[in-house]
Parts: sequence; C-alpha cells; structure tokens
Amino acid sequence: MSASARRSRAAWPVVVLALGCGAAAPRVRPPGAPPELAEIRERFEGSYLCPQGPTGLTLEIVRFADGTAAAVFHFHPLPANPDVPEGRYTLTGSWRADGAVQLAPERWLDAPKDYVMVGLTGSLDAATGRLAGTIAAAGCGPFDLERVR
Repeated sequence: MSASARRSRAAWPVVVLALGCGAAAPRVRPPGAPPELAEIRERFEGSYLCPQGPTGLTLEIVRFADGTAAAVFHFHPLPANPDVPEGRYTLTGSWRADGAVQLAPERWLDAPKDYVMVGLTGSLDAATGRLAGTIAAAGCGPFDLERVR
C-alpha cells in the first residue's frame, strides 16, 4: 500500500468518529467569508446617543444563514453636533429570525483619538425597516436607524 493510501485510510476513522459525535459544533466563519455564505446584506442610517452627544451612524450588516452577523459601524457628525469625528470599526454577533440583533465590537478600521468602540442590542421592525435599540456602553442611550434601499 502506498504512503498516500495509508494516510488517506488512517484519516477515514477520524472523519467517521467526528461525524458520529452528536450535534455539530457551531460553524465559525472567518473574517472576510465568501459572499455565497451571506444571506442578507443591508445598510441602515440614522443616529445614536452617547456622551459626545447625538452622533450619525451608518451600519452595514451582513446576516448569515447560521444566525451570525458581521457589521461595520461608521459614526460621523450630524448638523446638530458637527464636532464629532468620523470613525469606523467592525462588529460581530447574532441576528435572530425574529429581528433581534446583538453586535459586539471587534476591531478598528479608522480610530479617532480618545474614542472607544461600542456594541449594540436592538431589533428590526420588518414592516417599517426601522432598526432601533440601545448602545451597549456606559453613558450611552438609544440608536434609531432606517433601512436604506
């Protein structure tokens, strides 16, 4: 028997054992997963409230069939608060079939000085396309976003 055949044959029982161990472990999707795994890509725009005052927010979300989600949180100034700098970072988390979303910060893409990343918890009203909830950080409050078509 050739060496490659022995390696192939030796690996076979491991595969059978792994498949027969009951419930499969949750699939972990690496950053930059191929688009064919994506179920829905959406963009939301609106604002949120934190200690710096009202802040513009554009949230780009990719929802995956396994219930996970990845997003880019882009904050920016509003006319009512023009001194807020721009910044962007990634988030990951979950998006349930009922519209509940929970995202935690992951890494900066563009970090302004003295700013920290924040997470969010909210829900989508499928009828109106409004995504609203709470920014998950001390001193922060609500966010209110609308789906951009």
